[in-house]
Amino acid sequence: MRIKKRSIIAGIITLGILYLCFSFWNKHFELFIIISVLSYLLSFKLVDYLADFKTIKDKSRIDVIFLTIFFILLFVPILKIDNVSTFSKQEGRSLAKYKPLIKKGHKINYNYGKDFDNWFNDRFFLRNIITGIYSDFKYKLAYNYFKNTKGYINKRNNWISEEYVSKTDKDKKLTIYNINKLKEFCDKHNIKFYIMIVPQKEDIYAKELYPVIRNSQNYKENNELIRYIKENTGIEIVYPHNELKQLRKTGFSYFKTDAHWTDEGAYLGYLRLMEKVKQDFPNIKIAKENDFHYIYKRKVRVLPRAGFHNGRTYSIMKLQDKSVFDTKYKYFISNDFDYNKRDEILKDSDLYEIYIFNNDTDAPNAVLFGDSFTLNLLPILPASFKNTTNIYSWVPEKKDIYSAFKISRFEEYILKNNPQVLVITLSDIHRLNYLFDKE
Repeated sequence: MRIKKRSIIAGIITLGILYLCFSFWNKHFELFIIISVLSYLLSFKLVDYLADFKTIKDKSRIDVIFLTIFFILLFVPILKIDNVSTFSKQEGRSLAKYKPLIKKGHKINYNYGKDFDNWFNDRFFLRNIITGIYSDFKYKLAYNYFKNTKGYINKRNNWISEEYVSKTDKDKKLTIYNINKLKEFCDKHNIKFYIMIVPQKEDIYAKELYPVIRNSQNYKENNELIRYIKENTGIEIVYPHNELKQLRKTGFSYFKTDAHWTDEGAYLGYLRLMEKVKQDFPNIKIAKENDFHYIYKRKVRVLPRAGFHNGRTYSIMKLQDKSVFDTKYKYFISNDFDYNKRDEILKDSDLYEIYIFNNDTDAPNAVLFGDSFTLNLLPILPASFKNTTNIYSWVPEKKDIYSAFKISRFEEYILKNNPQVLVITLSDIHRLNYLFDKE
C-alpha cells in the first residue's frame, strides 16, 4: 500500500515536470519517452527518501535534505528549453540545431549523444545568466590577462582585443579585377576615386595588447598588397599606419573597449586622404583642428547620431568591470552638419545606412562608401565638400558578409548625387574583392 501511494505521488510529480516542458518535448517523441521514464524514477526515489525521513530514525536528515535539493536541481535546466532562437547576439554565433536520433530515410544518427549535448548546452534554462556569472568569476580570478572565446583583455592597462578571423578571399588577381572595374566606372562618369584602408587596432597597439590573442600579420600583408595594386593599376592606396602609430604616443588612435578608430585617429586618416584629393582639386579646403570644438567622454562613439556606449568588444566579451573606462577620448563636433539626416530612398535594403551632409561652400560633391570605419569620418570629412553622402554598408545577422561591400548595387544612387569624388574606406583591404560581381 505504501509503495502504491509513493508511486502515485511520483507519477503526479512527473506529470508536473512534463507539463512544464511540454512545449518542447511533444515535438521530439524519443526525448519525451526518455525524460518521462527518468522523471518518474527520480520522483519515486525522491518521495521514497522523504517518506523514510519519518520512518527511519537512523536516517541522516542532512543527507535527505541534500539529496532532495540535488534531485530538484536536476530538473531546473529543462524547465524552459529555448527551442526558438537560432542566433546568440551575446556570443555572435549560431546556436546548435537539434538533430534527431532517427534521421530521414530511417538512418540512425550515431552522433546523437554529442549532437544532443551541443544542442542542450546552447538552450538550457537560465543559460545566459549562468554563463555570465561563470565568465565574471573567471575574469576576477585572472591576474594580468583574461581571454574568452570572443576577445582578450590586458588587465594591467585595460586594452581589449576582439577575436577576429578574416575569412575573406585573398586572391590578388581578384583585387586587381575589382579596382579596374571601379576605375572603369569612375572614368566613364568623370569621378575621381580614392581608397583608404584603415590599419587594424592590433597593428598599432601590439605593445599594449601583448601577448595579443593573434599574431597580427596585417601590416605586412597590407603593405605587400598595396605595392602590388600600385604596380598593376597605378592606384595608390591611402594607408595611414605611420600617422596612427605616431598618435599613439600623445593621444588615442583606437578605443580601448572597441575595435574602431577614434575621432582623433579618423582625423589623421582624413588629413592623409585629403593630401591625395588636393592633388586633383587644388582649391579644396582641408579642415584644421581649430575648425571644430570638442567634447571628452570615457565611453565609445562611432556613429555620431547614435550616442555613447561601452564598446562592441567590451559587450560581446560580456565584461562587467566598469573600471576599464579609465580613458577620456576626444570627439570632434561641428555645428555645420545635421548628423541625423538620412536618406530613405533605399529603405527596403537592410545592408546599408545612408547619411547626407550639406555644406555651403564652393567644393566638389563627394560620396563616402565603406564599412563602419567610415562613421568616425562623418564629423570631419563633410567640411571639405559641398554635399557629402555616406553609404555605410554593414553586415546584419544571417546575411552574406560579402554582399555588404558590393558597391555595384549603388551605382545608380551614386550617380544621382552627382559626385566628383568617391572615397572608399574599409578596415580590411580584402573587402575590395567584393565591390563587383565576377564575370
